[in-house]
Amino acid sequence: MTQPPLDNLRDLLGAYALGAVDEREAAEMRAFLKQDADAAGELAELMAAASVLPALAEPMTPPAGLRDRIAAIAQADAPVRPTPVAPLTPRLPAPSSGEPSPSLVRPEPAFWQRAAVWATAAAALLVITLGMLYWNMQLRSEIDATPPMETMALATTDMAPHASGEVHYMPDQGVLMLDVKDLPALPQGYVYEVWLIGDGNPVPAGVFAHATAQHAVVADRSLFNTLAITMEPGPMGTTAPTGDIYASASL
Repeated sequence: MTQPPLDNLRDLLGAYALGAVDEREAAEMRAFLKQDADAAGELAELMAAASVLPALAEPMTPPAGLRDRIAAIAQADAPVRPTPVAPLTPRLPAPSSGEPSPSLVRPEPAFWQRAAVWATAAAALLVITLGMLYWNMQLRSEIDATPPMETMALATTDMAPHASGEVHYMPDQGVLMLDVKDLPALPQGYVYEVWLIGDGNPVPAGVFAHATAQHAVVADRSLFNTLAITMEPGPMGTTAPTGDIYASASL
């Protein structure tokens, strides 16, 4: 099977973060992320943004002034049928009897015209309200159908006394997302490296170069029991840990 272009896979990062890809695309994406650290970093940012979606699913109430604004817009834009106008009657000389000349009369706007404007405004308000309700229901349904994200606390060592963080696991995507804050500043030429530890030797899982960072790792969680962070020579890190552990989490 022909491997899809890398640009195409990068375009799917957003859909992958939301769990909106099929099994074949997910497998191709996992393989791609293992080879592209920049794409894994983008995925971490996208997943961080996606994690706030549940807050958007709360019921939404239209603003208090929405009804009046819609009514004003509808009144300004609604087509108005022309008002019948009485034909002009030529002004004739006053009869010799002294009777007054007939005057031109313009009828008042009909009631049905005013009613049509308010009917248009009411219809617009109904459409907007129903649309908001439908969007809320759809979003909540999608969120409820998504397996819950698991969170593991990050334990720090004496090497990083002020650091803190968590590891989030997304079951659908098979992604571990590290969210760490306030690690010690890195010396020149060094990076932080992430390791996955199971029954065998530690497996390198990417590097990052900031004391506060988010880092996504695509991995089969069942094969590992610990995630750890060490400081290693940069820019690519090492194939086996050489430094002390700064933080770790039980998987």
